Amino acid sequence: MPVYHFIWISSRTPPIIDRDGQEFPDDKAAYAHATEVAGELMRNREAKCRSSRLQVYNENLMPCFEILFASIDETLDHLPAACRNEIERAARAEASLNDTLEEVKATLNDVRKTLTAVQETRLTADDIRG
Repeated sequence: MPVYHFIWISSRTPPIIDRDGQEFPDDKAAYAHATEVAGELMRNREAKCRSSRLQVYNENLMPCFEILFASIDETLDHLPAACRNEIERAARAEASLNDTLEEVKATLNDVRKTLTAVQETRLTADDIRG
C-alpha cells in the first residue's frame, strides 16, 4: 500500500511533519483520513484555525492535496454559501500571507548571514594587509 505523509501548517506553530507516514490504499482514503485529522486539530477552536492547512504528500514526497481547515469547518454550515465562501477566501488569503511572511523571514535571515560573512571576510582582508 502507498505511504502518505502529512504536514500541519499553522500560523501559530512551526510546521508539524509526519516523517513516518501512514499507509492507505489510495488518495481517496488518505484524503478521508486527512479530513478527519484536520477536524480533530481544529475542534473547539475553529475560528482560530481556519487558515491552517493539512498538506498530504505521497511516498515520493510529491504533493497530493491540501486541506484548508476553513473548507471543512462544520461551524460554518449554517451560513449562506456566499458567506461561507468569503470566509474560506479570507482564510486562504491569510494562509498565503503567512507563507509569504515566513519566506521573507527566511530571506532576511539569509541576508544577515551573507552580510556577516562579508564583514568577516573584510576583517580578515584588513588583518592580512595591515
